[in-house]
Amino acid sequence: MSTNENAFSAETLKFMGKLDQFSDLLKQAKEKTLNDELKVSFQKSMDKVEALKASIQSGKLKIALVGAFSDGKTSTVAGFLGHADSNMKIAEEESSDEVIEYAPQNIDADVPPCVFVDTPGLFGQKFSSVTENYISEAHVILYIVAATNPLKDSHKETVAWLMNKLKKFDNTIFVINRMDDVCDYTDPDDFAAKEVHKKNFLVENVSRFCGLDANSGKIKNLNIVCISSDPEGKGLQDNGAGRKNYWLTPEKREQYEKYSRMQNLRDMVNSVVKEILPQKLIQDTALTAIIEESKVNLQALDYEQRELNQAVIPETKNTVEVLERDLNNACTDLKREIRPCREELLALERRIVSKIDSSTPDTLQSVVDDEIGSGSAYKLEGNIQDILKDHFEGIVSTTCQKIQADLDVGSKNIDAALGLVKGGARLLKKADGIDKAMIFAGRDLLGKVGIAIKFKPWGAVKLANFAGKTLPVVGAAVSLVADVAGIIMNKANEEKFRKAQLNLKQGIQDAFKDIYLQLNDESIFFQTFAPQVYEIENQIDQAKQVLLSYQENERFCSEVQKKMLAFWKGEDVDLTFEKKPLAKDKYSPSREEPSKKGFFASLFGRFR
Repeated sequence: MSTNENAFSAETLKFMGKLDQFSDLLKQAKEKTLNDELKVSFQKSMDKVEALKASIQSGKLKIALVGAFSDGKTSTVAGFLGHADSNMKIAEEESSDEVIEYAPQNIDADVPPCVFVDTPGLFGQKFSSVTENYISEAHVILYIVAATNPLKDSHKETVAWLMNKLKKFDNTIFVINRMDDVCDYTDPDDFAAKEVHKKNFLVENVSRFCGLDANSGKIKNLNIVCISSDPEGKGLQDNGAGRKNYWLTPEKREQYEKYSRMQNLRDMVNSVVKEILPQKLIQDTALTAIIEESKVNLQALDYEQRELNQAVIPETKNTVEVLERDLNNACTDLKREIRPCREELLALERRIVSKIDSSTPDTLQSVVDDEIGSGSAYKLEGNIQDILKDHFEGIVSTTCQKIQADLDVGSKNIDAALGLVKGGARLLKKADGIDKAMIFAGRDLLGKVGIAIKFKPWGAVKLANFAGKTLPVVGAAVSLVADVAGIIMNKANEEKFRKAQLNLKQGIQDAFKDIYLQLNDESIFFQTFAPQVYEIENQIDQAKQVLLSYQENERFCSEVQKKMLAFWKGEDVDLTFEKKPLAKDKYSPSREEPSKKGFFASLFGRFR
């Protein structure tokens, strides 16, 4: 057998890819809903898709055989497969009720796993429900007739039943077999001439049996192929009664393919499979149920998103905008306080340095006790803390209180909006699949988007460099002061005193220098003196992104439902959902990506 596309396997793999895309859409829908019951429902559908994929992977191409035994059903199957099995069962009694299945083994690589179903009872007009089920489930129907008289009048009832009642025009292939009885099968021209004649004869009969005009689309598009499954009856298998396998031996195989025209049948089977298999897979009962329940769930998700967008998200956006305005105001106030804070710190530094410069061995310890604090320099740290708190604590605390108040107002507004939704019971009744709890989903939206912040109190400002590095230096200088307190001045002691005095002053100046550096560097300033600013800023940015994603959900619901409808109709549709870059509106972050300094650091640049 020549290498040929395995349409069944190819189309099955292609369809499996579609199911993967379909499952991914369900996964995205599950992630988008706020309704726990809807999440569970989407997950169940995903599990069913996986089970369906496993079933399809183990499936086989079903080929139903229709025709008289004498017309060569057995030899057609053997020629199609390229070999004849000893256990091949094809019915010899046309009046038999029996439906026989034959699953060939060790078939060629380019022939898909398949099962042949023979339905001999059709010619006794025994159109039983069992026979109808087998015919309906078949991917391809091979209607085999003899070339000497294709489709006798005795076939009329069978053809009409098959074509008109079961509507099998698309996947039925009329196989005009035994062409070697009516032509010289070794002569391509003679074969071609007789082929045209026999096909026309068959078309006329099908048209007459089905009551259709010969020019109708169904008749003009009939699948017809002419073959010689066993030229001159020389044999395709050993039957134990003297009949030998002549054509399917390695020596005669190439010649058989040429004279039998069997590849034409394989090509037509592939063509039919490629055309009808996707739709037949879609019409699978299990997939139909999955699509139907998914449609209901997507409608529920769509309803949920519309309610959020109409009632909840506008209020949430407004709250985000108010919070941003609060932070902008706090930013301005904090920036404004840096200069007076620095001036007050400078005044404190000058006062302490002045007292150190004018001190004597008798008074230097008093300066330390009054301005610095013996041991850990606790008085100096406390004085600095007081100055910082006087300038910044009020602003931060007021901002946090204002933001909390605005959050409360926003939550009440959302409650009011949801109250309207809850009051609209008629809307809820129309929303199949939506749990009553959905009306409270929006109430938690602020928490979901990350705005509900537990604000940290001001507490004690810990100056990283000052407390960790500078204060120990000051403490060491203070210990030197104790060594020179009350000493009798002479040249040696004076040098010792001046050194202690200089070390103490230098320690104080270094301590204040570190504080000034923290005040001058905006990123360090906010991390040290108002860390809540960064925390709130990050939460608001996250809220904006989530709100924008909820806006994107409306498009998701609309597009997915359209794609699913097209999929159900058998269209070759891409089931993926392309996420567009989130457009930046007035609620979107004001920077392309977070910087190390953050939004407020960039905002401070305007005040430089």
